[in-house]
Amino acid sequence: MTPPTAGDHIWRAIVESPYDAYPRQAYQDWLAENHVGDDDRLDRAEFIRLSTLLEATPKKIVLGTPLDPTKAGQVTNPEWVDLRRKAWEILVRHFNNWAIEPFAGVWADLPPSRKPKAYFDVSPAGKLSFDVTITWPPPPCTDDDERYPDVHTHRRIGVEFELGLPSRVACPMDIWLTYGPTIVTQAPIRNVNLTDATPSLTRRQGGGGPHSRTYVWFREDAHRDSGDWRPETSRSHLPVELMPDPERRRNNYRELTQAMEASSYAALRYARRKAGLPDLE
Repeated sequence: MTPPTAGDHIWRAIVESPYDAYPRQAYQDWLAENHVGDDDRLDRAEFIRLSTLLEATPKKIVLGTPLDPTKAGQVTNPEWVDLRRKAWEILVRHFNNWAIEPFAGVWADLPPSRKPKAYFDVSPAGKLSFDVTITWPPPPCTDDDERYPDVHTHRRIGVEFELGLPSRVACPMDIWLTYGPTIVTQAPIRNVNLTDATPSLTRRQGGGGPHSRTYVWFREDAHRDSGDWRPETSRSHLPVELMPDPERRRNNYRELTQAMEASSYAALRYARRKAGLPDLE
């Protein structure tokens, strides 16, 4: 068994504290110093360096004018534009490997013909992060299996790179429940979007203002006594492992962003605890 390298120890520090800049900087230095014969390491080090500089460099965004609103949102700082171009050029060469690596366990048992492919999304020029979409065929569909009614559909995982490493994931709940504990050890994930879950929007009777709205996550057993409830079609019902407050059957939020942030934190809490990592503060 190969003993862990200094890079392995630094990586452990990154996934334990994904918001801490120091281990990320140390990892960049280690990659740059140990790249002999490995161009991938050198490019990773440079990508992390450029992405970190990108976040620290002001964009100088144009607000636009009534006479020319088309310029609104354009970045005018040439230094920022140049940094993003250089980072983009590196990721274009490696995104297929760098994006897929953290999720290798998801398709480890699939034959080569069903392995995933990654697609580099053309993000807006003023966006700080870089987006990659991974697609692969779903499990085989049988006549008595209603979960996959269309054999031509594909499953998807979205990956967003920030500060040089994958940090945001968008995937279905079953993928996260099964593989999330492994994924958080392979990448410093800071945000999870469960693509098949959406909080329910409810309104108080007689209320018309913004404060009459409530976004609700329901625990999966919240409506099992109801004869017309089907858990597989209810996107607002979460398994207890992914409930923000699992002690309550419903979790209420005033804003959609609050509900989504709570769901993301709960998904990360579940995966990190299963993986033996500390909770994010």
